[in-house]
This record gives sequence, C-alpha cells and structure tokens, in this order.
Amino acid sequence: MPGNNVCIGVEDDGSSLPGPLPPTPTPHVPAPWPYPVMSGVTEDCTKFHKIVEGDICIGIIEKYGVDFNKFMGWNSGVNPDCKNLWVGYFVCVGV
Repeated sequence: MPGNNVCIGVEDDGSSLPGPLPPTPTPHVPAPWPYPVMSGVTEDCTKFHKIVEGDICIGIIEKYGVDFNKFMGWNSGVNPDCKNLWVGYFVCVGV
C-alpha cells in the first residue's frame, strides 16, 4: 500500500541464537534392574554382577574392588559365609 512501510527482512548482526533453544534435559532415570536379583539387594544399587558357577564373595569383591562390609550391606540376603549365592541371579557391586 502506498505510504506504508513493510518489513521484508532484517540484517543478522551475529548476536541472535541459531534457532530455538534446546529442550531442558530430562533428569537421569536409572536403567531397569537386571532379572533376577538376589533377595535383599539395596534399592540404591547401580552396578550388578551375575552369579556364575564357582563364584564366591571374595572373588566378586576383588573383581569389583569393593569393601566386604559394603558388599554385605548392599546384599543383605547373602549369608556372611557367602554360601547362598544363586547361580544366574544378580548381586549388587556398586551404588
């Protein structure tokens, strides 16, 4: 229309962001637990070991470099003599 100004573009001075802002990240959601786990595994567990034939607590503890008392605390269903590890089940080796 005569007498009206119409904007047909603007010059980019480099100060604008290139496109929309990325979405806010979703808080970390831990992966599902493996199945099956030994009874008494702590809810805070984030790292697991699958029991195989011949496993003993000291071997698992040494493999993952964890303290015996922490291991037993994370796995309250494991007997202190460690003779009730169930082959094919998972125990906690990290929180």
